[in-house]
Amino acid sequence: DIEPGGTTPFTNSYYFYKAIVADEMHIEKWAEHYFRRIDRENFSKYLFWSALRSYGKGDFKAAEELLKKILNQKLSETDAAFAKKVARTLARVYFQNQEYEKSLGFYTSFLLKVNPVSTGDWLEAAWNYYYLKQYDRALGFVYNLESRYLDGPVLLEKYVLRALIYRNSCETEKMESLLESFDE
Repeated sequence: DIEPGGTTPFTNSYYFYKAIVADEMHIEKWAEHYFRRIDRENFSKYLFWSALRSYGKGDFKAAEELLKKILNQKLSETDAAFAKKVARTLARVYFQNQEYEKSLGFYTSFLLKVNPVSTGDWLEAAWNYYYLKQYDRALGFVYNLESRYLDGPVLLEKYVLRALIYRNSCETEKMESLLESFDE
């Protein structure tokens, strides 16, 4: 028997990944067997996986509870990237529930202050400002995406958001200018 015992972080990870593979291969018996060997109440990766499944099913309340539980755990410094994923997912849950101020809080107090900043975070924060009808702030965040120093692909969604802001602000001249620059 070469399988590890106990509930160390290694054994939790070991059984967790074996369970995911079995689940994806639709081998439910083995997936359940491996899931039972995990500390399902405290193992943050399992909780995050469960939250993502709830989110995918539209059960935002369950996803919110699991994500909050993870953020209330003591995470190590090596878990910084994981904490960002959890916070970003919780912000998206709040956005889906139309709780735009709560969602925006994760971006302005955490995600946009850590290095490296994701360009998607600027855009998602801008969408929150848009739905809060703070069009000038939303536009400012979208303008941050115009920097030539940003890495990654061009986000076409920023043009959609800018056009919506211009339309709601009755700035048709700027909207026409945007259409011309988009074609370029």
